[in-house]
Amino acid sequence: MSVYYAVTTSNQPGAVAILQVSGHVEDLVELLDALTSDVPPRSRDATRPRLIARWPVGRLRLCDFAGIDEGLAGRISETTAQLMPHGGLRVVQKLEAWLRANGVEPDPTTGVAVDARTLYPEAASHLEADMLHAIATWSSPAAIERLADQPRRWRRWLESMPRADPEYQASLRHLFVPPTVVVVGRPNVGKSTLLNRLVGRSASVVADLPGTTRDWVGGLVELVPTLPGGGDGDPAIDAVAVRWLDTPGLRSSDDAVEQRAIEQARGVVADADVLVAMRDPEHGWPDLGNLPREPDVWVINKADQSETTTDRDDVVRISAATGDGIGALSEAVLDSLGLRSVDRDQPWLFSPWLMTWNAAGRDETELEDYLRGRNAEVD
Repeated sequence: MSVYYAVTTSNQPGAVAILQVSGHVEDLVELLDALTSDVPPRSRDATRPRLIARWPVGRLRLCDFAGIDEGLAGRISETTAQLMPHGGLRVVQKLEAWLRANGVEPDPTTGVAVDARTLYPEAASHLEADMLHAIATWSSPAAIERLADQPRRWRRWLESMPRADPEYQASLRHLFVPPTVVVVGRPNVGKSTLLNRLVGRSASVVADLPGTTRDWVGGLVELVPTLPGGGDGDPAIDAVAVRWLDTPGLRSSDDAVEQRAIEQARGVVADADVLVAMRDPEHGWPDLGNLPREPDVWVINKADQSETTTDRDDVVRISAATGDGIGALSEAVLDSLGLRSVDRDQPWLFSPWLMTWNAAGRDETELEDYLRGRNAEVD
């Protein structure tokens, strides 16, 4: 079956998920009819012309997706359909499994079988269609308002025709896929307490016993930067989503199970986007000889209990128990990610087309077609 699928919403729980299915029109309608009935593809009595008539372009139907979930389905073009179940991750996983079991594979070229102009016919240009798709899939609240402003920023850049190239920071991609922040420290310095403070719930066990964390645990955390003029940013529009991981203490152990967890933690540390080293007044810094890399941020916890002297002048002093200093820690992590200034009034290379255009030499005529909504071919 020459039909491919892609999940076009972000890999996070939500109210509605969108799976886009693309392929030859006859195979596509046969698949849609099979998904919403108990009969496998290619085993139906209905003729293909009748199936095409049952699935007209531009009409959505409330369907039962193979007993997995109820949702909307319909063709949005001759060769493209959308499935819109509830946005629970397990629902999406089951639908993907059904599609693969019936001969539908993930898109083999880009991994995302998305024609943004087809998805968003109301868009005035290719740029606006890509912007709407990016808003639906990027993870951080800090990206949403800035993405919505990209058509204006690019039009202004084109009108001014500056000699300097528009700046692109790879760090902005962290707003799409949450970066990983890993905290290392000796046992019982408060790593789990900090994680629970940031997540807002009990994500790990907290006790006055060394080695309580036997394996690395974590959660999705939204860090809110401080505004340039002072004061906290608005979590609804300024927060940056990160995956915050708490590792077990990196130390030697005679416990085989604990040692395996420690070795696994070393791999997580090596791949982290930001590595945070933590100590407290009673315990020193983690053994740097056990770390595969130099920490990016240095934190002293329990600073409300006792003054701790250190030869480092770049430490952040916090109290995970009371929340003091959490804002400064967020700033330090965002600074390490290059995301403290995401509000600069500059265009972003946020779409695949823009990144390709940038790498190919920046033809201004092609860019104008992309921005103005002309009928130029935009791949």
